[in-house]
Amino acid sequence: GGVDIGGATSSSYTLSPTSAAADNGAQFSVVVTNGSGSVTSVVATLTVIAPGAIPASGLAMWLRADAGAVLNGSAVTQWSDQSGNNRHATQGTGGSQPTLVNGALNGLPVVRFDGTNDFQTFNLPVNGLGGMSLFLVAANRQNQVAGSSQAERAALFWNETVGWGTVYLTPFQNTVLARFGTTQALNRMLYSRPASVGSSFTISAAVKNGTTDQLYVNGALVLSQGGKLATIAGCQSAGQLGRGFNDNTFYAGDIAEVLVYNRALSQGER
Repeated sequence: GGVDIGGATSSSYTLSPTSAAADNGAQFSVVVTNGSGSVTSVVATLTVIAPGAIPASGLAMWLRADAGAVLNGSAVTQWSDQSGNNRHATQGTGGSQPTLVNGALNGLPVVRFDGTNDFQTFNLPVNGLGGMSLFLVAANRQNQVAGSSQAERAALFWNETVGWGTVYLTPFQNTVLARFGTTQALNRMLYSRPASVGSSFTISAAVKNGTTDQLYVNGALVLSQGGKLATIAGCQSAGQLGRGFNDNTFYAGDIAEVLVYNRALSQGER
């Protein structure tokens, strides 16, 4: 609307709007000046994401323990997808169903996997993706470690159809592990925490952006690896929660929220 909402004179040229005109849906342009000359960008629309909101574009699956848990007593028979894509996580076998534990995190429930035989499955094809973003709010209740493949006892997992095709994100007490399988040998990320977090909840995020894979812990970038194959391949369409490689290794922990995007989120979106 012609109202100046702020400026920046040094890299990285970011600003916090200083005008109420910088509202959701406002039309704006960027003016870059250098001495006596200036260049004005095309007009764009400003989108403001409210606190607690999440980006909707590319959201492939969203599981949250405070919504969508279908119960048989305290056992979770289905964890219903909140993205609108109906990628529900289910388990029909009573002895392998995780449980809903109320009031476990900030007064909200979590889904608890026992580390012995609890797991759920969902259908979400990922082969062919050149970008992907995974988020987990979880706590490892036992001091577990990954096995030789680093894909054992996974929290969020897609098994492979070809070697080095697994996709997973697993936060343990002492390590955080992730992989975007592309059939590329030795393609995996392992971060050793400075100190054990015990059974505390953490936020883990893994982002694939073409040939670069990144791992974040509680919002901080802890690993960035380039030189990756650009496209996910060799991976099954069925994903799993609470079960890892060889289908007989299980995650012992509480999961409060899972988000899967079929693209790489930007820094601001993340």
